This record gives sequence, structure tokens and C-alpha cells, in this order.
Amino acid sequence: FFFCEFCNNMGGVKPYPYPKYVWSPTGGWWGKGSKVNTSIRLAATFGVLALGWAYIFKVSANNERRSPPIRPIPSQRWCRHTLEDDPDYPRKLKEYQKTKLSLKEILTPDSHH
Repeated sequence: FFFCEFCNNMGGVKPYPYPKYVWSPTGGWWGKGSKVNTSIRLAATFGVLALGWAYIFKVSANNERRSPPIRPIPSQRWCRHTLEDDPDYPRKLKEYQKTKLSLKEILTPDSHH
């Protein structure tokens, strides 16, 4: 049938010789390994994002300064200047941990009233 011959010829031109040393994220000319290239690209993207996040976290923790809060806040645990800005922090943290509710107590209705 003409239709079957037409199906076999679809897709443009037949592959021609091309340089094997060319690499591209999409597989280059007539690429067969798109799953491998996609995973390489995703791993590289997530790696760059993780490094960027870690750098921003480090700079923020080293430079964060604040007036002493009434109760401890999470970022004080990794902030470099916590004890300089709030010398009373260890005592406040112990008091807060004694009185804070557990996650189960928070989620269970009327358990803490």
C-alpha cells in the first residue's frame, strides 16, 4: 500500500554522517540517549541550585544580626552572632523548650486547654 510506504519515509531526511564529538543536552543529531542526557541535565541543575542555596544560607547565617527577641526563634540556632546579640539566649531556649507544646498536642483538638 502507498500509505505504508509513506509511513516508512516520514521524518525528513535519512541520517547523514555527523561529528561524534558534539554533545548537547537534547542528544545532538538523531540522539538516542535522551533519558541519560535529561538525567545529566537535571543532576547538574539540582547541584547548582543546592550549591547556590548553601552559599546563601552560609552568608545569611554569618551576617544575621537582630535585637534580642522575646522568645527564641529558629534562625538563632545557626546564627553566628546569637550569643553576642542575646547573651540570655541559652536560658530563654531552656524555658521555651519546657513550655512549648509537642506537635501531637498542637494537632489534637482541645488537648492543651
